Amino acid sequence: MGESPNVIGFRFLKTYTNYVLMGLEFAKHGTLLDLTKILKKTKKPLKDEQCSQIMKSILLGLKHIHRNNYVHRDLKPSNIVIADIKDFSKIKLVDFGLAVKY
Repeated sequence: MGESPNVIGFRFLKTYTNYVLMGLEFAKHGTLLDLTKILKKTKKPLKDEQCSQIMKSILLGLKHIHRNNYVHRDLKPSNIVIADIKDFSKIKLVDFGLAVKY
């Protein structure tokens, strides 16, 4: 499918006798769901610019997978990860377990 800054990167696949190990790009700042919980606790809202960056990143990720003829089918805050908390343009889509090619 090719790399995209807004879709989690695949690194390797290793098979063993009883299991399969898949290596993905590391996104150290958790999910969008985690972020919303933290913001709710601290009562600190996101700025409009941050919200628009998040939405743009999600839409660019969707654009990439749709151009490659895939549909995610499970888009939710827990399937959107934050690679860099200081740069919301690095939001990435993850969990393609329900994705289908069309």
